[in-house]
Amino acid sequence: MAVDSSGNAYVTGQTIASNFPTTSGAFQSTSGGYYDAFVTKLNAAGNGLVYSTYLGGSDYDSGYGIAVDSFGNAYVVGTTSSSNFPSKQPLKSCTGAAGGPDVFVSNLNAQGSALLYSTCLGGTDENQGRGIAVNSLGEAYVTGFTFAGDFPLVNPIETGHGGEPDSDAFVAKIARWRTTNQQAYRSGHSSHR
Repeated sequence: MAVDSSGNAYVTGQTIASNFPTTSGAFQSTSGGYYDAFVTKLNAAGNGLVYSTYLGGSDYDSGYGIAVDSFGNAYVVGTTSSSNFPSKQPLKSCTGAAGGPDVFVSNLNAQGSALLYSTCLGGTDENQGRGIAVNSLGEAYVTGFTFAGDFPLVNPIETGHGGEPDSDAFVAKIARWRTTNQQAYRSGHSSHR
């Protein structure tokens, strides 16, 4: 959960419900199928929806972390097994369950009606996005874990992968408006979750 300067709360998670509450003008008003992530903005009083939207494709999608910038744009991180997960200006296409789940990072506008960017991250094994923060420049910092030895790295602290059955933690920085200024760092040789 995240809270903006006006006291509005932003929540993400997952739902299998085809009747999950969405609002008029929401980015995705119907389920993509199976489990979908959702993004909901509650008013400061906590008694009404400012917006609520599904965020997902036809397979398993789950939101695990959310942050908000000073303009009210929401940044969401999670995991997807959908090859058709919504994307805009992607750094990487989503591969779906065949390549192992991908991390997704999506940036919704302040009205919850459009994506500013949405991309997948990860290698050819399981990848999980778990936390996100955003700075005053709109740069997103994403964390999670991966089993993929080919997780994309830029300026890594450590280049070696722990190998199966261990996962490695990662931190990735995504520049504002999803430029290619991505940096990823991976941790050591044991299971990090």
